[in-house]
This record gives sequence, structure tokens and C-alpha cells, in this order.
Amino acid sequence: MTTTKRSIRQIGVIGTFCLDQIYPYGGEKITGLGGIYYSLVVLSHLFEDEGRIFPFVHVGNDLYPKISKIFRNYHNIDRIGLIEVPFPNNRVTN
Repeated sequence: MTTTKRSIRQIGVIGTFCLDQIYPYGGEKITGLGGIYYSLVVLSHLFEDEGRIFPFVHVGNDLYPKISKIFRNYHNIDRIGLIEVPFPNNRVTN
């Protein structure tokens, strides 16, 4: 009996981007991307050139240009599912 290793070649990811604003005690505000951003970046590095990632996410019109620009550098992430919507993106403040 033999076994064949099968690898995932495509994956869809559903979620949301968050604009995180963190106010550490005694420090300056830190702003960065969160939410689905982390999943997509990690998957991109895991897949390398062996697969394709398809995010399906609404992106607020305030973050869409930035998100679009960032993911131009990730050649295995298909940007067709990054859908710009006519309102601001989600924000998380801590």
C-alpha cells in the first residue's frame, strides 16, 4: 500500500481587515493593520509559489488604496476578491 502526499493548491479566506490603534501606557499611539491581514501574509509565505490564495473581503474606501498597494507584492494572493466599499473600514482601539 502506498500513500500519496497531496498538497493544497488553492484556498479561499473570508474575513475583514481592521485598522488597529493601540495606546500603550505611557507611550505613543501605534497604528497598524490587523484582522485577515495576518492570515493572508502567513498563508502567502507558507504557500510560496506552490499555491494561490483567494481572499474575499470588503475593504473600506479609506484603506482600499493602501491594502491594494501592499498586496501587489504578494504574487500568490489574488486581489480580485478585495472589494472596495463606500464607507470607512473597521477600526479597533485599545
